[in-house]
Amino acid sequence: MASHLATAHAYVAARGLQCRARLDGADVQGLGLAKWLWHASTLFPFLWYVAGGVDATPRWPVTISWTVRKGSGRLLFHAAWIAGWVLFLRPLVRHDGCGVALGVSLQMLATGVVAISLSPVGVSDAVDLRHFATSGKYMVDHVLMMVLFGVDGCYAAGFLASGVVFGVSTFYLKAVKRKHGERVAADASNDRRLAQRAKLPAAARREIAAVECVEMVAEYGIFTCFIAGLPG
Repeated sequence: MASHLATAHAYVAARGLQCRARLDGADVQGLGLAKWLWHASTLFPFLWYVAGGVDATPRWPVTISWTVRKGSGRLLFHAAWIAGWVLFLRPLVRHDGCGVALGVSLQMLATGVVAISLSPVGVSDAVDLRHFATSGKYMVDHVLMMVLFGVDGCYAAGFLASGVVFGVSTFYLKAVKRKHGERVAADASNDRRLAQRAKLPAAARREIAAVECVEMVAEYGIFTCFIAGLPG
């Protein structure tokens, strides 16, 4: 198994190097703009959400998935995210030798569409399950992209560390909520979730919020490290 993984890693890295060698200054400039748009796709919906642009009484802490699940936050995210993908894919389509990079990028985009666009959180248990399953696949796609585009070790380490912290905190959060008896239906409104949280003792609310804060910071760390490490 290890030898197969090493062979696959070497192949993907070689195809990525071949593609990057064909990029010119204009291509790199376009990739740089794509990166800024992707940063904006997480930052702007976050700022808009905490300002009350999506829910009149915002949750805090809050995940990316919750800020982009509906309304104007959803529109803000998709405008920047799709524009970034258009700019990112353009040089991969233009240049010979970028076939593998283009294929991996397109299937990552398709996975993102299913995970985010077609499976927003807070709709139903079935949609939430599809969201979390495809989001896991989306994270694997990020690792492939880092190999393809030669992401520097410090950014890769930041991505992986953030991913581990996010995964652990997410599972721990479920346990903490069970311990304190917080059970909310998947399709519960934001106000209903806040009302149920308010019924818990102050110590329970603080413990849950602390874990949610770790989860939130780790999630933003995942995407910030990944995007920052891409060429451009």
